[in-house]
Amino acid sequence: MKLKIKKIFTFHLASAFLWLQIFSLFPALYAQDDEACAQKLALAEEQYYAGDFDAAIETAKECLKTKDLSEDLKIQVFSLLAKSFMAKDDMDTAKKLILRILEFKPDYHPTIEQETPRYVSLVEEARDMKPESAPVVEKQSGTSKKWWWIGGGAVAVTAVMAVILSGGGDDEKKGEQPLPGPPDYPDN
Repeated sequence: MKLKIKKIFTFHLASAFLWLQIFSLFPALYAQDDEACAQKLALAEEQYYAGDFDAAIETAKECLKTKDLSEDLKIQVFSLLAKSFMAKDDMDTAKKLILRILEFKPDYHPTIEQETPRYVSLVEEARDMKPESAPVVEKQSGTSKKWWWIGGGAVAVTAVMAVILSGGGDDEKKGEQPLPGPPDYPDN
């Protein structure tokens, strides 16, 4: 009986550590996504400055397919896409992309020192055409939901371990005898 409990305990303990290791990898995976996107964004910027706007657009769009990008990277990608479409004289698409930037960062105000005057004026036009009646809600990344799942999993593992360590709730005493008391001290 004790050997069976020991095997069950060992199995569940090993499972809990395995899940802990798996969940600890998630932040590293998100960092890899951001790093891969940053590399693609650098390539797209090179293509943009070389005048290959179609290639820059395609490369930047590949970056947007990456899940759980940081807000800063999304803004950089949308900004590069907007500039690329501006260079192709597609101002409507550029405005739509700038509106997406304003969804993520309502206080986005590029200056002429940072961007071209044409881009800055397009941002102001997009800001003016943005409906004022809709309240701005900051988007939360999906990571907060994931942490709820991770926390819930940790609580569940803790509960299972508590049940196992407390004897599994088996109230039947199948002829078990209590341990004898300690022996008396020897007289010297």
